[in-house]
Amino acid sequence: MISISSSHKKTGLCVKGEGMLLVCDIEEWLDLPWFAEPKSVYVELAEGVTEVEKGLFALIPNIGEIETSKSVKDLGLDEQTVKHLRENDVLFRGEFDSIAEKAAKEHRLAFVHSNIELARAGDYSSREGVDIVTLKFDYDSKPVLQLSNFCQGSSAGSSGGGDEYKFLQKDFYRTMSQKDIAEMCYKRLQHGVMHNSALHRFLEKAKKKKGWFF
Repeated sequence: MISISSSHKKTGLCVKGEGMLLVCDIEEWLDLPWFAEPKSVYVELAEGVTEVEKGLFALIPNIGEIETSKSVKDLGLDEQTVKHLRENDVLFRGEFDSIAEKAAKEHRLAFVHSNIELARAGDYSSREGVDIVTLKFDYDSKPVLQLSNFCQGSSAGSSGGGDEYKFLQKDFYRTMSQKDIAEMCYKRLQHGVMHNSALHRFLEKAKKKKGWFF
């Protein structure tokens, strides 16, 4: 069963569940003000979603970004949909060798690697709260390590909570090891970063592909 909610990442939709995303699943969402505004919207296909009904993305007038999980195998990109995505200059986001990267290459559209949560440590209810580090990517911009802390009664900018950003060079994958990246993080996150398999795969493939966006 498919469920749709507002994305917490960007203006747009997050699609969760198992199986195919159908046109009838999104029809009621298309009445939202988002889809009548000049600003582009984002669609995330979370883990479990396997395919998209043919022509669905052509129904979203201001679609600007599509992010896929590893489970997605078919985006339903017929000729009309591809034309619409090109007119909107849509950005695909996903892991290396994902359907997102393949679609972007095939249809000459932009691609950027998905963000990677590298580690988390702590307990939200404790005094120190939870620390999370995420490696974040934006098209043709410097990657950044976002170090976030969450604890009860705290908010960004207050004692015990908030975010810290550490920018990396665009070609950091050429010169930095997993250990180098871990050492840029809070001490209690370093073990998790050192043993993060997704980061290991990213570094290996980024070297072979000579980048993480195109």
